[in-house]
Amino acid sequence: MRSGAVIYEVSLEIDAGAAAELDRWLTRHVDAMLTLPGFVEARVFIADDESEGVGSPSVRRIVHYTVNSRADLERYLREDADRMRADGQKTFGARMIASRRVLSDGSRSGIDHSGEGTHCRNCEFTLKGQYCSNCGQRARIRMITVWELLRDLFGDIFEFDSRLWRSLVPLILKPGHLTLEYLEGRRVRYMPPFRMYLVISVLFFLLISLFSDRDGITINGDDDGGPAISATIGDDDNNGAESGTGDEPESSPDTAGGPPAGDDDSGVLSGRSVAAVDDSAEPAPNPPGDDPPDEDGNSDAAAGQEFEEEAEDCDLDVDVIKTGLGWLDRRLTEEHLEEVCRQVRADNGAAAIREFLRNIPTMMFFFLPLIALLMKFLYPLSKRYYVEHLLFFVHYHAFFFLALTLLMITGFVVDSLHAPEWIATIATAILVIYIPIYLFVAMRRVYGQSRLATTFKYFLLGIGYFTCLVVTFTLTVIVTALTL
Repeated sequence: MRSGAVIYEVSLEIDAGAAAELDRWLTRHVDAMLTLPGFVEARVFIADDESEGVGSPSVRRIVHYTVNSRADLERYLREDADRMRADGQKTFGARMIASRRVLSDGSRSGIDHSGEGTHCRNCEFTLKGQYCSNCGQRARIRMITVWELLRDLFGDIFEFDSRLWRSLVPLILKPGHLTLEYLEGRRVRYMPPFRMYLVISVLFFLLISLFSDRDGITINGDDDGGPAISATIGDDDNNGAESGTGDEPESSPDTAGGPPAGDDDSGVLSGRSVAAVDDSAEPAPNPPGDDPPDEDGNSDAAAGQEFEEEAEDCDLDVDVIKTGLGWLDRRLTEEHLEEVCRQVRADNGAAAIREFLRNIPTMMFFFLPLIALLMKFLYPLSKRYYVEHLLFFVHYHAFFFLALTLLMITGFVVDSLHAPEWIATIATAILVIYIPIYLFVAMRRVYGQSRLATTFKYFLLGIGYFTCLVVTFTLTVIVTALTL
């Protein structure tokens, strides 16, 4: 609406039986109104609501006249309004009820912030209402608040009637139900499948990260050269045993140079054998070719020999293949491979394992399309598109991550409340049985084949699933090694 223009609204109500007569008269009346000075446009609307009067139902017609200015409208009300209204009263009399009002532009009062022009700011499509009919963006543009950002972020989580919560129950208890609902067009009531998968998988890997650091649990290397899981135990009584200054009895002189008397595991925490020796005892001679140990019991010759052995182990003599890919060739040089070898040996592969765990979510994005392609070959006559098989596995893996998430939370609650461990054991056993049954039932529900045919394809899918998992797992290990 141009600046300064007003809308003159006329609402006409009449018995439903006279609706056709009203429409014929209204066509002539609107044409006559548009010949008046200042009247530039008219739009006729049919009201959907039908009111029940004393007699028969009535219908309504609403006309919006666009008038150039309020001065033109006031001139019409003074000079022409009585004449134009008299024509309607003569034709319909008391059968027609008319009401009128004036609508002004709200931008002057600060109500409307739709911006300049009549085109959508997102797609430049012509606007004909509060929302763009092409892309759906609202015509009213304004700065959003921090509260609105937080509401958009957490709204689906904390609103119990949201699509997220309506989707979780059938996801867990009705295998294949969400996939069928989506394929049959019933989608608005549920959370979009890929968004649900992302939310659940992010939550799952976040809990893995949090629970792995709980109680000081970290990934370290053991004395045998392999990765191991160790825990930091905050017990002050063990500190003395570790340093050899605790309350353990001293060994007699005749045991000098050997393991301490008592428990054979007394040196486990420090990684060295601890022997408390009497000052009067003569130290045992070192083995031939070894230097005397230092204060910590380490031999300089042994440390140097160990370093030389590690360096020799990482002295690679390989023929590097040139791939033509700059990023890959820079990581396939002999120097880079030797550096990776030294990093792995330095912490016995702990950093590599952590990097591999971080790469697993990325691996799943390549694994899902691969397993969906296998499903396409298993059901060649199903007339389903590839993306429909992909949708099936998106829902299945969303369920899989959700089940593991619930299992982790159950274990955490059992551990925190010091409840019997058999509760977590039973929950694990139920999950181990339910996950494969869930897949079988989902295949039958979505693809609709017999039990015998589904069982045969179920086992073929298991073999293919394992093969694809090994392939993507191996590629993830290689990528992890190249990016260290």
